[in-house]
Amino acid sequence: MVALPLGPTELHVRHGIKKRKRSSVLVEGDSQSSRSRRECGQIEVRVETRAQLAGSCDSAVSRGSSTRTAKTAGCNQEPSRVKELEEQLDVALQAKRELAVQVKEHQINSAQSTLRYLEEYFTCPLCFEIMACPYALIPRNCGHTFCATCILKWFFSRLHKGCGGWHEAVDCPLCRSALPHTPERTPRSTSCFPFTPNRTADMAIRGLINTISHELTDASTLASSPLSDWNEDGHSKQEWSKREMYVTSAVSGVAFFIADSALLCLSIPFRAGRAGRIEMTAIAAQWNTLKPTDFVIIKNRLEV
Repeated sequence: MVALPLGPTELHVRHGIKKRKRSSVLVEGDSQSSRSRRECGQIEVRVETRAQLAGSCDSAVSRGSSTRTAKTAGCNQEPSRVKELEEQLDVALQAKRELAVQVKEHQINSAQSTLRYLEEYFTCPLCFEIMACPYALIPRNCGHTFCATCILKWFFSRLHKGCGGWHEAVDCPLCRSALPHTPERTPRSTSCFPFTPNRTADMAIRGLINTISHELTDASTLASSPLSDWNEDGHSKQEWSKREMYVTSAVSGVAFFIADSALLCLSIPFRAGRAGRIEMTAIAAQWNTLKPTDFVIIKNRLEV
């Protein structure tokens, strides 16, 4: 069978078909290349991701190892740290005990020094005890100070019981300076009252005794020491308080005495509660009007 030559139209159609085939082949090649490249990129991403995961795991493992190492080291160091703290606590407690001992020794030394000063400068020349309610004699060239009770006893010891007057001059127990004469007539001047309160010495004595009592916080450690007598319940402190102050039973008598009921007050026994301060205050308050009989009552109460 003889092939007929193709016409222009047929040639054109075949040429177009071939061209389309070549284009489709090229497009398919390009698509395959693109898919290949994408697949390669995905493979690279997977590889990088796996590498990152592997690195993260390694770092986590290393961190876990370091943490376990740190915990192990901490556990090993904990007993030594506790022991170190216990030793520091023992040292601090020992230092506290030593400080307490030093403070106590300082308090005792301070109290002893205060007591020596008190005994050296504020001892009554008549009773040789710490002065209670100190009063000084009026003469300005004398001015010696004594316990109120002691100097009253000295003064009224010269009183004549028969007439209730002083027939001879009364002088200072130390320097023998003459005291003002006490006239028998009333009203007498207050200028002849021979005593005046020594408030400076009174405040000093009170302050020193309070200092000693404050320093003596533990009497059990001072059982054999003279300081124990000046504790709150000590014998010397109690005796001084009795001579310096007065008990409750004397208050009503003093009130009546100041209200010009002199005989009622003067009739209270001295040992029933009248100490030096209240005795001296009562006498000074009624000095202008006291009669010889009142002086005799005072002398009897003072037991001189």
